[in-house]
Amino acid sequence: MYLREIRRKEELNYRFTQPISDDYVKLDKNNFPDYEYSRHDQQIYVNGKQYKVIFNGVINPKQKGNKVSFELKFETTELPYGESIGTSLELEENKKVGLWSFDFNIDWHAGGDKRKYTFENLSKGTVYYHGSAPNDQFNMYKKITIILGEDTESFVWNLTHAEIMKI
Repeated sequence: MYLREIRRKEELNYRFTQPISDDYVKLDKNNFPDYEYSRHDQQIYVNGKQYKVIFNGVINPKQKGNKVSFELKFETTELPYGESIGTSLELEENKKVGLWSFDFNIDWHAGGDKRKYTFENLSKGTVYYHGSAPNDQFNMYKKITIILGEDTESFVWNLTHAEIMKI
């Protein structure tokens, strides 16, 4: 399961309504109260990070009158830090720009060197890593697709001067 942070567009735009018998409340097609909201009431994702988590604990509901409260505890799994909800190719192709947040320190100019992840006909190149956690081949999941368009005598892929793959 992944967790992401959601907030309202405007900080103080939460409406708390306690209807009384004299109030008229329009009902929607499912017979639920249909309170009129402005566009600022919509919830938006705070940034482009998500956390892979597992539930850790027991649910102990506590009832007080008509209200029930409980606490959910999660812990991160696999990776102990947030990951991007977008892919490098989406960033390079300028797709789904809303997936990225400013704390990723991304070069927002389309076509910039820090947004290039597709390479053709070259003997060496650089891929920029936008994350803030140390990145090596042992602590992060990486999916790299290499397509050789024609026969080659030698192809070398190096991950930060460590493990080398040769074809």
